[in-house]
Amino acid sequence: MPGLKEKRFWQRLREAAAEEERPDYSPDPMPLGRRSRYLRQVERIAPPELVGREAEVVELTEFCLESDCGPYGWWQAPAWSGKSALLSTFVLHPPEELRGRVHLVSFFVTARLAQDTHAAFTAVLLEQLADLTGQEATSTPTEIDREALLLDQFEQAAHVCQAEGGRLVLVVDGLDEDRGVVPGQDAHSIAGLLPSHPPAGMRVIVAGRPNPPLPDAGCGFGAEAIELTRTGEVDVIGIDNSLAMIEEARRRVSGTGLPISFSPADAADLPFPDNHFDACQAQTLLGHIADPHPVVSELVRVTRPCGRVVLLELDQGSTLLDHPDRATTRIVIQALTESLSLMSCRAGQAPGHERDHGDGGHGFVGVGSAFVVADQAAVAG
Repeated sequence: MPGLKEKRFWQRLREAAAEEERPDYSPDPMPLGRRSRYLRQVERIAPPELVGREAEVVELTEFCLESDCGPYGWWQAPAWSGKSALLSTFVLHPPEELRGRVHLVSFFVTARLAQDTHAAFTAVLLEQLADLTGQEATSTPTEIDREALLLDQFEQAAHVCQAEGGRLVLVVDGLDEDRGVVPGQDAHSIAGLLPSHPPAGMRVIVAGRPNPPLPDAGCGFGAEAIELTRTGEVDVIGIDNSLAMIEEARRRVSGTGLPISFSPADAADLPFPDNHFDACQAQTLLGHIADPHPVVSELVRVTRPCGRVVLLELDQGSTLLDHPDRATTRIVIQALTESLSLMSCRAGQAPGHERDHGDGGHGFVGVGSAFVVADQAAVAG
C-alpha cells in the first residue's frame, strides 16, 4: 500500500501535468513602465479563469499578427456571451506569440466604472499611449485639443511600435453601449474618435452586439414587430399596455425562433434606463392617445443622443372613399376624421415634438400614410 509521501509525489505529478496542458495566459513580461494603470480596472472586468475560449484567442492572435488583412476587426456576439471576459483576458494575458510583437492598448465601455463616455475614452487612451511613446501624459485645456492630441498619439505610438519591430493594437469592448455622445451639431462618439486610417500597421479590435434591440411601443398583437424581425437584422422588444394584446403577440411568435420579446408596459413610463437604445419606434400609437407628449418624451429619454425615433401614423384627413353618393361620402369621411382627430394630423405634428422636447441630437422621422378605399378604375376615370 503506497505511503503518504508517495501519494503526495503522484498528486504533484498530476498537477504539474495538468498545468502543462493549459493554454499559457500568463502575463506579458513587458516592462512595468509600459503597463498602464488602466489595467487595474481591466482586472475588475476579467474572470478568474477563461474557460473554453481557446479557438477565439487563436483567432484574435492571428488577426493581430497577419500582414494581409484589414486594420479593423469587429467581434460580434449577443449580450452576456462573454465578449468582455474574452477581451479582458486577452489584454491582461496576451498569448506567447504576441510577446515582443504586439503592444495592446484598450478601453472597455463599462457604465459601473464610469467608463462609458468619449471623454473617459480619450483620457484613458492618452495615458496608455504616453506609456508606449515614453512621453508624459499631459492635460490639455479643451476637448478639441485632447481629441487632436489623441489622434497624434495614435500616430506616434503606432510608429514607435513599428520601429521596434512590433505593432500597435487597440481593443475597444462594448462599443454598442457608448453613452458618450454629445448632443447637437457637434455630436460625436467613441467610434468617432477611432482613427479612420490606422497608421503604421496599427490594428483595431472592436466588440459589441450585432443587433442592438429596438423597442416597438404600442406593438398591439405584434404585426409590425414580427415583420421587422423577418425583414431586417434587428431584435425587437414589443411594448403594449394591454395584457391581452401582449399574450396574443406572444402566441403568434411562439415556436418561430424570431428574435423578439413582448412585455406589458405603459409607453409613457417605459421600463428602461436613459439613453438605452440606438433607435425606437411607435407605429399607429399616438393617434389613440389624448396627450402624446409624455409618450414622445419617453421615447426620447430611452434613445441615445444622435439616435432615431420613428413615429408612423395614418393620415385620416386624406382618406379617399369612392361612392356615388357624395353627400354620404362626405359625412362618413368627416365622422371618421373627427372620431380620430388626433390620428388625422399626427404625421404633420411629429416634427413639432422635436421642437417641444429639444432635438437632443435625436433624429425624428415622421411617416404619414393615406387610407384609401376606392375602385381604382373609377378613380382613374
